[in-house]
Amino acid sequence: MLDYRIETFLSLCDTKSYTRTAEELHLTQPAVTQHVKALEQHYQCQLFGYKERQVYLTDAGEYLLEKMQKIYRQEMEIQQKILRMGGNNCPLRVGVTPSVLYASVMDKIRSHMYEKEQQKLKLSVDLSQNLMAKLQKGVLDGIVLEGDVYHTQMNVTSLAQEQMIAVALPSLAEKLYGCSWSQLFKYPLVLMAVGCGLRGILQKNLKKWNASIRDFAKVYEADSFPILKEMVQSGMGIGFFLETAVVQEREKHQLERVYMDTGSIFGTYSFAFMQTCMKQELILQLRDQLLTKE
Repeated sequence: MLDYRIETFLSLCDTKSYTRTAEELHLTQPAVTQHVKALEQHYQCQLFGYKERQVYLTDAGEYLLEKMQKIYRQEMEIQQKILRMGGNNCPLRVGVTPSVLYASVMDKIRSHMYEKEQQKLKLSVDLSQNLMAKLQKGVLDGIVLEGDVYHTQMNVTSLAQEQMIAVALPSLAEKLYGCSWSQLFKYPLVLMAVGCGLRGILQKNLKKWNASIRDFAKVYEADSFPILKEMVQSGMGIGFFLETAVVQEREKHQLERVYMDTGSIFGTYSFAFMQTCMKQELILQLRDQLLTKE
């Protein structure tokens, strides 16, 4: 069982906020500060610093994070192993992003759940950035997310490629038919908050045209996928989604695609798990299921 101060340290590394860490761990902010100070006294060095009111990790903090993440994963794996030895069928913990729920890969996850009834599968939905953090900490065994994944300690498999499209109210989509980026930039953009894979895909493609999110007239953010759709449907601006995520809205004529003359944007769905995961056999079975053709 890990020292509770290490739990606080790992959480603060994720949130970069003493307030949010206190909320997540149900502690007071002074308690979080005390835990960090205790660790700094133990290791005789500063682990966190401040720059322009932002919390950042020192070199020593970065080193401790790398080592403690490995120890945390081992602790989680030991716990799962002991539970299984005691006769408990521990679920395979898989995280997915909101857009995955609408993609064809979700049907394969459901098929795996039905075919492997003896193996429980526990799903959690979160933003890409949060899923990556949970995977590294050992809270999740595998994740399915949109966008590219680069991590030396992860096994990453590309599952599918899908087109990303701009959508708006039908009247606006008709008005913008065949538009360029410069014309599109005159309207507000509605997108997910920082940490979402969809945002990363859009940013990567805008860079190809020497553009950025800041070029739009206004930018509205949402931290919920359903709310993001509602904002676009209410006429607040233009949204970018992987095509399968807005099929129903387009069929009901609530939203329509904005056809542009700038070429297509594509995003990739990937499956990732830590190379040190002790559930390799079960994870690989799920990965193989996700790779099967329709």
